[in-house]
Amino acid sequence: PSITFCGAVSDAQLHDLYRQAKGLIFPGLEDFGIVPVEAQGHGCPVIALGQGGARETVVDGVTGLFFDTPTPGALSAALHAFADRDWDAQALYAHARRFTPERFRAELGQWIQREWQQFQQGRGV
Repeated sequence: PSITFCGAVSDAQLHDLYRQAKGLIFPGLEDFGIVPVEAQGHGCPVIALGQGGARETVVDGVTGLFFDTPTPGALSAALHAFADRDWDAQALYAHARRFTPERFRAELGQWIQREWQQFQQGRGV
């Protein structure tokens, strides 16, 4: 009774839903998965399939919980474990900030600079 499937919602509605939710269930396998990051950025912990990009965007036990296999039993066990925990909203916010576009650009720029310098040194340029 406490679960609602909303379908398409506006951005404003989505932000409100993330803020009000006790948690987000992310049962899919994606290469990155922006949805868990968005949820954590609103203080909403994530229950995720522990495969793919979720392994990089969710910290098990800190910003959410993983379940190992995509089965009803595994998800049910994760939901029970999830319900017994308190989640630190500040830890969720801080973790989500690791994925800002600004940080990505800065770190990518630093990586390119390092690689370019190594390339130049290797070629004697």
